[in-house]
Amino acid sequence: MEIEKIARDHLRGLGFNCEFYAPETIPPSLVTVKSGSRPGSTRFEGRAMITVQAWADTRGKAEALCRDAVSALVGRGDYERSGGLMAAEANITGCSPENGPYRWDDPDIKDRKRWQATVSVDYNE
Repeated sequence: MEIEKIARDHLRGLGFNCEFYAPETIPPSLVTVKSGSRPGSTRFEGRAMITVQAWADTRGKAEALCRDAVSALVGRGDYERSGGLMAAEANITGCSPENGPYRWDDPDIKDRKRWQATVSVDYNE
């Protein structure tokens, strides 16, 4: 299952500027998503971890953007009506915040601040 693509498309559908990777010139507001497998995956059931990174011109905006993106993925808060990833893909059986958000500035990029969080996703193949 293409968890990254499902997450990116879901966030884009809600109005987020979302990509898989940050471009060389980072826009004023950007969310990136990457996924990896987690222990416990089997031939029939998968477990993935989505890393959400939010970039903005201030720490406060980056933190808020990161929190909003996580809420949109799990279907909570202002994004409860969207249903999160479980509504976006029938085979996703669970989606919950894992860690963060926390500040994770990139020392090489002075004009953008970055926050990061992880989201746990369970799905059936």
